[in-house]
Amino acid sequence: MQKFNQKEGDNVFSDEILEKIFNRKEMQRLDLQTQSSVIHAIEEVLEGEKQNADEQPVSE
Repeated sequence: MQKFNQKEGDNVFSDEILEKIFNRKEMQRLDLQTQSSVIHAIEEVLEGEKQNADEQPVSE
């Protein structure tokens, strides 16, 4: 199995999820720079959403 992560624990997506994403025909039509930009943009959005959720006070 191909490894996509550069540093362990640094990415939002596991290697298995990235493999599924990159195996999609839609992604294979894109050049590598665009594929990388798409993945990084999604990771940034998800990380931001997670941080926002973590900062929300817990309702009682």
